[in-house]
Amino acid sequence: MQAGDDAARTTFARIEENWLTAVLDDVGDPVIATAVVCMGDGLYQQASMGLLPESSAEKQKTLEQLMAALDRLTA
Repeated sequence: MQAGDDAARTTFARIEENWLTAVLDDVGDPVIATAVVCMGDGLYQQASMGLLPESSAEKQKTLEQLMAALDRLTA
């Protein structure tokens, strides 16, 4: 699919780079920015496979736990 298409691969790489830059601008640390991007990628992957908690309350709890972890990383 996209992996075999150089233009698509280049576009996705640019999108990923821009996203990492935006997160880095917000958190100010390249390692933490990478961690945040990986957290988001993991959430996306889990959601796409139907692996996130089913209830809204459970999803909210997961997000709050991740935000608390991010607060600890950036403290």
